[in-house]
Amino acid sequence: MSRPRPWFRQRRRRAPVLAVGLLLATAVAVASVLAFAAGGQAPSPDTAPDTAAPSSESPIRPGGPAPRDERADREQMLRPHDSAARETPFYRGSSGSGEPDTAGTTPEEEPRSEPRDLPPHLVDHLEGLLAEDDITDIEELSVAVLDPDGHLVAGHEPERAVVPASTQKLVTSAAALRELGPEHEFTTRAVATGPIIDGTLEGDLVIVGEGDPTLASEPFRDEVHPQRPHTPIEPLTEAVEEAGVDTIEGSVLGDPSFFADEPEPGGWRERYFHSLDTTRSSGLTIDAGRELEERDGRLLGAAAEDPALTTAEVVTELLDDADIDVDGDPGRAPSEDGHTHPEAEELGAVHSPPLGELLEVVMQESDNHLADATFRTLGAHDGNPTWGGSDDAVREALRDLDPSWGDAVLADGSGLSRDDRLSALLLAELDHAVTAEHDEFWRETHAVAGESGTLRRRLTGTAAEGNVFAKTGTLRDSRALAGHVDSRDGDRYHFAILGGDLDGPGIQAVRRLQDDLALVLADPPDCEPADHPGTCDPPEDDESDDGENDDGENDDGADG
Repeated sequence: MSRPRPWFRQRRRRAPVLAVGLLLATAVAVASVLAFAAGGQAPSPDTAPDTAAPSSESPIRPGGPAPRDERADREQMLRPHDSAARETPFYRGSSGSGEPDTAGTTPEEEPRSEPRDLPPHLVDHLEGLLAEDDITDIEELSVAVLDPDGHLVAGHEPERAVVPASTQKLVTSAAALRELGPEHEFTTRAVATGPIIDGTLEGDLVIVGEGDPTLASEPFRDEVHPQRPHTPIEPLTEAVEEAGVDTIEGSVLGDPSFFADEPEPGGWRERYFHSLDTTRSSGLTIDAGRELEERDGRLLGAAAEDPALTTAEVVTELLDDADIDVDGDPGRAPSEDGHTHPEAEELGAVHSPPLGELLEVVMQESDNHLADATFRTLGAHDGNPTWGGSDDAVREALRDLDPSWGDAVLADGSGLSRDDRLSALLLAELDHAVTAEHDEFWRETHAVAGESGTLRRRLTGTAAEGNVFAKTGTLRDSRALAGHVDSRDGDRYHFAILGGDLDGPGIQAVRRLQDDLALVLADPPDCEPADHPGTCDPPEDDESDDGENDDGENDDGADG
């Protein structure tokens, strides 16, 4: 069976076409000069025909790729924003418009830098790694490597959309950082739907959620996930007690209406809930969407069928512990109560840790529940609290970076969905652009090879240790890695490797490619590749990779 040609080979075949194009452009320019000298007028930008180059004001269409002629005219890179021209904060959720100051300039008018000189044998080694037989045999593979200026210097079908697994979290985190800002907090409120008379709340107590994925009870904080960011729920019941309430005539109701009632997106598997790889999505969630139960002295957890109802049950128990009587059973609030009830009185509120702290856990520990709550919050803030609305909101938040969306599909924010699709070029471009904007903050969200997160056991004792900053992705038949590498020469390369529909040998091949490519970028060989690309030493037998994943991601084996 014939295989797609690696990108670097496809590019070389375009050289004759480019040469002919240059000759034609030269001929048109000469003719214009002669016509002007003869008393005519060369076309001006204002009088150019409609077939002129597309306007810089036309964004990539949210649902798919730009028309082919537009994409052919684009260099496959993203330029860092001119920081001198950006006087507004880098996220829209702050004061000011949050939009870059582009008055008087367009992207097409800015000069593009030429690809810089790379280490002499770097590209040869990268091409050699991509030409290995076990790599070219993989049907679903997308690879992209960008130089420090964002130029594509090597790759294999870099624009092919592949199942990204948890590298989808890189896109979610980038959009949240730009749209909401690192100081954004999730708020959960306790409101009374009736008056408080002589210690009696004549109505319901409604717990109003705004998507906080860190709201937690004491047992969850102390025994289940002590290292995870938390928003203690107890201050809400303490506020009820401080308001002088000793009896609630109604019920404790959970209001999850900040998100649309869509517990899961397309492409999730039912077994995700059984294995607790994730839980059902809701605008009001406690204990990461789990229902805790103590049995035989052990604390057990299961995915809650209705997270908002579970939250109301926990609050009812806390009120009972505080000797506050609740006449009704816990329940779920009608949409008009709490969140939109005009007569509701706020008794108390709790606020989550800042978003920046949460994104470190999303990226380093690959927390699916945090990622999907963040994804859905973007949709809610954009006015469409559905999964589809979140897809639109992410694209809008990243629109001015003009990434290569192509056939990308954002079914969720975690990468668990089998409907998700991203290309290596899109991920590498985004990592390059967001690193240029946020520098150290963005880098600190990444796992680091040999040091932290899901890369803590990868590439230890090598030149890549401490120099690879990336997001891993793992499903049963998918392996992905996206981020950047600091080389020994002081350069920084951005890359992504996505492999899908893999069998056992394919998993091993992609895993080895990820490690070898990172090593080459971290310490570019000073020799020609010869018969062993990636190193100047003869290859040794590698028996360390048995095909099992050791990234430590909590979506390991989630799909099959």
